[in-house]
Amino acid sequence: MLRAFEVLPEMIMTPHQAWQRQIKGEVETVALDQLPGRVSANMILPYPPGVPLLMPGERITQQSRAVLDFLLMLCSIGQHYPGFETDIHGAKRNEDGVYQVRVLKHAC
Repeated sequence: MLRAFEVLPEMIMTPHQAWQRQIKGEVETVALDQLPGRVSANMILPYPPGVPLLMPGERITQQSRAVLDFLLMLCSIGQHYPGFETDIHGAKRNEDGVYQVRVLKHAC
């Protein structure tokens, strides 16, 4: 679990560059488990602990897979133990209970 805080996702572009793409509508929504290889459009921050795990312009790689595994573990806890959900800023839970995040379309 703590490994998620020991590795960094790959920086593809600055947060400002990712924001510029977002305001031009160059984003799409994917399920959280589809995040590897995609460039995040938003900051992904689970609370608690309140530490950003993924910044806009970064992407999850095989080396930083622990970040995604940690987020998926938090989602699983919330599904199995209602009332103990973690708030994940930057991710939205759809009507089916699947967490979704915004990613850039056709990123580098």
